Amino acid sequence: MSRIFGPEWNYFTSNRDVNFHGAVKMFFEQINTSVKEYIKDNYYRCYINIIFPMVRQDIALINYSYDYLEKILDQIKNDRDLLDQTIKSDYRHLIIDPYEYYINSISEKTGDLSYGMSYKLSVAEDQDLNEALLLIPKSFSLKEEEKASKFFLSSFEAHGGIVGLAVMFFVGVRENEVCGLCFKDIKEMKRHTGTYYLDVGYETTKINSNDLKGGGKTRNAPRRLVLLPEQYEFLKKRMEYVEHQTGSSCLDLPIVCRGDRFDVRCSTINLSVEGRRFFKDVMKMRESEIAATSTEMVLNDDGEFYEEDPTTYFLRRNAATRLYVHDLSIEECQYFMGHDIESARFLRSDFSDEDMLYSIYQKLMKDPFSDNCTL
Repeated sequence: MSRIFGPEWNYFTSNRDVNFHGAVKMFFEQINTSVKEYIKDNYYRCYINIIFPMVRQDIALINYSYDYLEKILDQIKNDRDLLDQTIKSDYRHLIIDPYEYYINSISEKTGDLSYGMSYKLSVAEDQDLNEALLLIPKSFSLKEEEKASKFFLSSFEAHGGIVGLAVMFFVGVRENEVCGLCFKDIKEMKRHTGTYYLDVGYETTKINSNDLKGGGKTRNAPRRLVLLPEQYEFLKKRMEYVEHQTGSSCLDLPIVCRGDRFDVRCSTINLSVEGRRFFKDVMKMRESEIAATSTEMVLNDDGEFYEEDPTTYFLRRNAATRLYVHDLSIEECQYFMGHDIESARFLRSDFSDEDMLYSIYQKLMKDPFSDNCTL
């Protein structure tokens, strides 16, 4: 590339994480090769003179969000007194495209580029593939469970992405389900007062959007998921915090908001970015320690297979493991996770009965290990 992003620009943070400037450099060198030269010159001048001075070089791109990028666009618009159409046509793609390229890249050069987007496991020639699969963790260890639990339960004042991960950790909902929840979906049992549940799945978000759609991933998705006392207390504190910040009732607001914008619903892609940050920075877990989503593997010629997006889905798998450990029946587990109930003894509607739900609640209240790893 003939254009040189000058020595005054750093492409990595002090921790050697790619920053925005680095992502732009990668985007120009690897993707933008077909763009005409005079257009590249215009892009280059725009980055150097307008965009780069507004973006901090000491923040890793993995810690960015769409909200932060929108703030940069708003600042450009206000500082230069530009029209919305100008921002959308001339500037937005210069900021959003390198970010999305970075998030979706799978690169062998740096592990951080694809952190959370793909999981790769090498299989030795003398190793059975099924044995290799069994070695992939599907849930936290007891110490990791305790660490995650303490982190989430103390995060009721955190931004929306953390709250979404907390709810996924508590009850194992899917990404689009948790993004569709509102505070009014937290309900108290009538027959067992003082016991609460989440009414899940009647409205979920569209893929990579915060727009709502009716129904869940499957016809079995709508369900009531009981909350343990500390889980309900977390959500109650969150409600009180949001109402204090907004000055009004939060019942119609999303539980999982976008950043600190309490009236804007989070999308699954925002939640995935937050999941990568949580596993890397909080749990200190490497990619090879995280189970992935799909049960179907693609084995390549090098003896490696891949699974997609192991981060947030790990929280759902961990919750499923917890149900099994607490001795729920197969039917109860299938209901809780939103799967088909493969039984002639139960209908799905049976679990809408509060006595059935309370039975699940009582099982979850029994800790099979110790008082130090409560949910």
